[in-house]
Amino acid sequence: MEALDVSEYLDLYTEKHPRFEEAWNALKWLLARNPEPKGSVTKVGTARPYRAYVLAGDVFAGTPDLWVTYTYTADEVLILAVQAVDPPEEQDEEET
Repeated sequence: MEALDVSEYLDLYTEKHPRFEEAWNALKWLLARNPEPKGSVTKVGTARPYRAYVLAGDVFAGTPDLWVTYTYTADEVLILAVQAVDPPEEQDEEET
């Protein structure tokens, strides 16, 4: 499901984000069942149209935001790029 160069980053993200693997598995599960989830966008006009999607992380759960670029066919979702980013800290209502 991942392109070779994406697979190389997965270990790095697992070291930096302790619960990365849980978020990653959730994202793969979602895209395998619905490759066009609400909030995903399509970029057309390239040799092969691709999509982008962000799975929001959670500060309290310790999961990062996952930004992915992927393409899919009827049989497969191929993740072309992934970026794990710490979600923004929640602000106290008094600070706003």
